[in-house]
Formats: sequence, C-alpha cells, structure tokens
Amino acid sequence: MPIYEGMTEMELENKLIADLADFNQKYADYVRCNNKKINPNNSKFKCTPSQISINNVSAAHDIVMGDFEALNSADNISNITAAQYKATYSDIMNTHQNKIIPLRADLDRKLQELYKLEGSNTREDTLKYDAVFYSGILWTVAATSLLFYVVTKNT
Repeated sequence: MPIYEGMTEMELENKLIADLADFNQKYADYVRCNNKKINPNNSKFKCTPSQISINNVSAAHDIVMGDFEALNSADNISNITAAQYKATYSDIMNTHQNKIIPLRADLDRKLQELYKLEGSNTREDTLKYDAVFYSGILWTVAATSLLFYVVTKNT
C-alpha cells in the first residue's frame, strides 16, 4: 500500500475521486472491448491489449482500495493540525466569497435577462416594443375604420 503521509483528508478525497474515475474508465474499456456481441474478435473498437486485459482493471481497483483505506484510517485524521484545517477552511471560504458568490450573482442576472423576469432590461424592452406594436395596430384599425366610414357615408 502506498504511503500517504502529509496529505490532508481533502487531498486524499480528491485523489480517491481521480483514481475512481480512472478505474471506471478502465473498467468501461474492459467491458466494451470484451463484449463479443458489440465487439466480435475486436473488429469494431480495435482495443489495445491493455484495454482487453483484466490486470489493468485489477491494478486500478487496488489503487482505489488503497486510497479508500488511507482515507478511512484514524491516523490520517490525527495528522491534520488545527493550523492546516484553519488554512484550508479559510481558502474554501475565500474562494466561496470571492469567486462563487459573484459568479452566482452574474448567472442570476443573466438568467433574469434570458427569461425576461420582472426587473430585467429585456422585459422592459419587450413591453415597450409590444406597446408600440399594439398601439400601431390600434391606430391602423381606427384610421381604416374612419376612412371606410367617410367613404361609405358620402356615397
């Protein structure tokens, strides 16, 4: 089993997720390449020998299990000092305050414009356009009716 000293719990979780994604890809390749119905005699996908071999999948599985064991070990949790925890927590909170909240506000503003919600410039412009359009139709109907009345009344 590899040595994980000096890694924080968050770093171990990130490593576990990355190794799990690698395992999933290798397992999917193995299943796809060894399926006789969709890839008979390796004629469709042209898989490499490492994709066909179960040893590649087993090695990736062992790495994931090692990461999982390291993450669950009680020794790992005691290696995190209060200063490391505070620094990591501050970094997460600063990222949240300085990047995520402004991005979320910008996204909310853009969605408000896209969906023409109350208070958006798009909604105001649409209402102005509709008012001009319908008043134009109203004036056209009124003028046509008046003209029709004048022409038919005098004949």
